[in-house]
Amino acid sequence: MPALNDEKDIDAIFTGVSGGSHLRTVLSTLDSREQALVLGHAVPMQMMVRTRKYDPIFYAAIGAADAPAALLSHARRTTKSSDG
Repeated sequence: MPALNDEKDIDAIFTGVSGGSHLRTVLSTLDSREQALVLGHAVPMQMMVRTRKYDPIFYAAIGAADAPAALLSHARRTTKSSDG
């Protein structure tokens, strides 16, 4: 997923959001590969969450058919060796 770095997109996200300027600062500090900022009507309070790493085990766990073949074969080997 690409990083959110277009100023107009960032402004649009925080339009009408309480504490938008503070959240904009929080957004700029996130690790774009492992963290996300969750906010909206269904979320009582904005929060930062850490995401899973997109590694071979992740792709195998979700059964992704479009993951690179090398990643899937590595994940299968890893899973088999840990099953005993």
